[in-house]
Amino acid sequence: MLVFDVFFLDMLPDGDGGWEENSRYRVGEISVDAETVDDVTDKMLLNALHNLQLRNLAGPRRSAIQTTDRRVMYAEDFYGDGQWWEVGIRKGHEPCYGLKLL
Repeated sequence: MLVFDVFFLDMLPDGDGGWEENSRYRVGEISVDAETVDDVTDKMLLNALHNLQLRNLAGPRRSAIQTTDRRVMYAEDFYGDGQWWEVGIRKGHEPCYGLKLL
């Protein structure tokens, strides 16, 4: 079982068509049923994020992401070593969550 810290990312355009992290806010943690980082898939992470319940300012809880449809959402191993993943709506657009392996 691997555990990831979940961060909401505040991103700014970097001027080259990419994104630069401005700040991050820890919103919780998720776990995936994998023995090593090589076993982790984007599908596992999206399912775990869908099950993560966040409380909004008015009090009700909602899922961190509303869908696990990989045509809509993506999770990308940013450095290729499994230590940091970015999750967003469409690849190439601003990521909304960062996942850091603990």
